Amino acid sequence: MSGYTLIEMLVVVGILALLTSITVLYGRTGEEQVALFRSQAEIIGVLNRAKTLSLQIYFSSSTVEKVCGYGVHFDTNNTFFLFKDLVNFPADCSTANHQYDNNEQMESPRSLSKNLQFGNETSVTDVDFVPPDPKTYLNSSSSFPTATISIQSKTTTAKVYVKINQGGQITSQ
Repeated sequence: MSGYTLIEMLVVVGILALLTSITVLYGRTGEEQVALFRSQAEIIGVLNRAKTLSLQIYFSSSTVEKVCGYGVHFDTNNTFFLFKDLVNFPADCSTANHQYDNNEQMESPRSLSKNLQFGNETSVTDVDFVPPDPKTYLNSSSSFPTATISIQSKTTTAKVYVKINQGGQITSQ
């Protein structure tokens, strides 16, 4: 008579349970990395959109509102959104404050995934691009050399960064 003993069956079940738990744990870590990189790419996309829009307004005119630049506002509740830096017509852009004010939001806020947050290294709340260069204002200052946006996991030590310099160059780490 041939067959498997109880001990052999328990060993096989134990090995299968171990492999399954490793696979589940690895899958969750990978899922978190994907969420971090997706949020990083979304922030870079919105920053690039603001920069592109600021170049477009240089060639347009409006009699209702004067748009002096486009920017991205980063909020403490893990949201960010595109805004337009406005001054009342017929004022010129020398009076613009280069930061988000309540009436300047262009689109609905975007939120980080529920298990992500802006990290402590985040050094900027507003990034504003002003044509024609576009000149970059970080926290309403054109002399601020570099700004960092840190995105981190709430459950692990995983982090990614988006950096913007005075020249408007956007890099990721």
